[in-house]
Amino acid sequence: MAIDVFQDIAVLFVGGLGIFMLGLEFMSDGIQNLAVQRMRSILGRVAGTLERIALGNTHYRRAAIQA
Repeated sequence: MAIDVFQDIAVLFVGGLGIFMLGLEFMSDGIQNLAVQRMRSILGRVAGTLERIALGNTHYRRAAIQA
């Protein structure tokens, strides 16, 4: 009798913990996707295009190496 109660509690606990961890994973993915979209939009407004960012970065590296 006591073992059955323990098994019921353990199963519920492990199941609840699994659902909680899954929820954390989904929330983490959602927040990361939101951050990526916002960062791309900010970089797009500031620099124009990602190609211009890459070319500008290369230009600054060459200037730093030559200096």
